[in-house]
Amino acid sequence: PPKAPSKPAITDYDNVSATLQWEPPVDDGGRPILGYVIEMKDKFAPDWIEVIKTNDTKTEYKVEGLKEKMVYQFRVKAHNKAGVVKPRIERSTFKSIIIKAGRTHKWAVDVTGEPTPETTWSWRDNIKLVNTERIKIENKEYHTDFTIVNAVRRDTGKYTLRAENCNGFDEETVKWEKPEDDGGSPVKEYELEKMDLATGKWVRVGRGVRQAWQREGSRPRQSERGDRVGPAQVGWRRALKPRIDRTNLKPLVVRAGKPIFFDVNVKGEPAPKVQWFQKWKNEEKEVTVGVINVDYNTKLDIKESARSMSGTYRILAENPHGKDEAEVEITVLSSPSKPGGPLKVSDVTKTGCKLAWKKPEDDGDIPGKPSVPTLEDWDVDRVDLKWEAPKDNGGAPITGYVIEKKEKVRAVNKAGPGEPGDATQPHIAKARFCPGSRSRRQDRERRLQHQAADLRDQLEEHRHLHAQG
Repeated sequence: PPKAPSKPAITDYDNVSATLQWEPPVDDGGRPILGYVIEMKDKFAPDWIEVIKTNDTKTEYKVEGLKEKMVYQFRVKAHNKAGVVKPRIERSTFKSIIIKAGRTHKWAVDVTGEPTPETTWSWRDNIKLVNTERIKIENKEYHTDFTIVNAVRRDTGKYTLRAENCNGFDEETVKWEKPEDDGGSPVKEYELEKMDLATGKWVRVGRGVRQAWQREGSRPRQSERGDRVGPAQVGWRRALKPRIDRTNLKPLVVRAGKPIFFDVNVKGEPAPKVQWFQKWKNEEKEVTVGVINVDYNTKLDIKESARSMSGTYRILAENPHGKDEAEVEITVLSSPSKPGGPLKVSDVTKTGCKLAWKKPEDDGDIPGKPSVPTLEDWDVDRVDLKWEAPKDNGGAPITGYVIEKKEKVRAVNKAGPGEPGDATQPHIAKARFCPGSRSRRQDRERRLQHQAADLRDQLEEHRHLHAQG
């Protein structure tokens, strides 16, 4: 396939269109360029949308049908005679493996197809995988690398690679067998259980930190797999309190409609039970939508966020040996809710009336009011203002301020501008340091002196001309 063209430049535009121009790619991929694909997207949208696929080599195109005041991004791809090719995964380097705990493994897989296929990785029951502290995914054109660092038992399972383009898709699944490990933490305690031969169930008989146990009235022996076998079969089970890995639990601020994703590891033996709870407006409820729990791991995967999903999320991990809790703050920014009603009409005249309504219950997380501006300095054509930032930033960093007439200031974050702060006292545009009366008198005296000198010079010149005549 050909290389990428240059970055498109906007050579002309109006409120509903933009004209793009670009340079052709330096490498046509060995075949003549047939045309270009122009794509665009809203600056805050995740996906690109195809505008048109041209069938000529012109490097200019006018994109029409834009919405006024929207922010757009554009990009251009070249296409040649490579034709339509469905994705195909090269399976020679993508095979099932068995490795030991603590080892690192990397799958490096080539992918073919036209246009360039998009590659995604998933685990077990279609759990989407992303980059984490131990998982590294690097996708390039026609190639993908997948690396797991410091393998542990819970990494066992099926891994699926999917390559997809507009012409179809290809999938391949491999297995990762259980590694022999200690679960990622040193053994601190043991539980002793025995097999009840009458019922066929394991029964707990004690716990402790020693690795050797002696049952009264029996002489157990060590088996090849580490269990003790005697008149009653005895097995060992690790006992670890739950521990939530907080590495990926960073506060998250997103716009409504954007995805929310957290990937959290959880240690403990036996595998802890994990629950998610949301606290919003002094109410807490359990979250089940988007929660994916497997042994030693939990995920919160929400495809489209809504304003109601804001709040403090609490993760609770429990097993018979204890519990652990962790929290993360999620803020979903959106427009304010509808103002309260009913709308009240008063002071009706033939030329107008007064309307009154209640504030919306939800302000959409816009920032609070800044302090009243103070006048630091001024002159006839300027004024210098100073104010304090609002105490409440609305859940997102303040990105700027809007200064309005009457010296009002609004704070701005991702959700938009907040309410204006109180105005300053009225100010007249004038020079701050006016000359005193003494200085004005001196100026008059100097002007009179100059005028008198000019008159003397004129008289002298008149006498000189008169004398000559």
